[in-house]
Amino acid sequence: MTGLTCSQSLFSILTSINVHALSIETSNEFFLFMDMRVELGWVSYNMTSHRWVLATVNYNSRLEALNLAKNIATIPKHPCALIEHLGAIETKIALCQGVVDCTSGVDIPIEYEVFTKMLGKQTTIDQDGTILFQLFDFTIPPSTPNQLIVLRDSCKHLCLDCLSG
Repeated sequence: MTGLTCSQSLFSILTSINVHALSIETSNEFFLFMDMRVELGWVSYNMTSHRWVLATVNYNSRLEALNLAKNIATIPKHPCALIEHLGAIETKIALCQGVVDCTSGVDIPIEYEVFTKMLGKQTTIDQDGTILFQLFDFTIPPSTPNQLIVLRDSCKHLCLDCLSG
């Protein structure tokens, strides 16, 4: 048990749980969690113990595949890791949205990093250099000029070339 403190080693021996299984630690783990949270609609008030077990099995399976592709060893996560991380993320989101009144501030860069990643997934650049943002399935305001809406691969995109000089 290299790299663990004495108390972490003792905990691991007594519980047979790797302490690293109890938290989301690496960027791979974090971004996978955030992607799955959005994709599968994980919200704490809607999760049951059964759903947490299924979510953890699914998360560990995807983490294993992700790490295998990068030749990284995987430590499967315990459901407590996902429960705790979702609670922390929901708290940060609530703080960022002003839902929770807190004068101590919040670590906003995490939210910006996640938002930037989401924007990257939704944005494409055509061969002619046109920048397109894939729109979510919702009603487009009637005030949106028709020339800014482009249909590609059966999906509506907003043309962002209007942002360039």
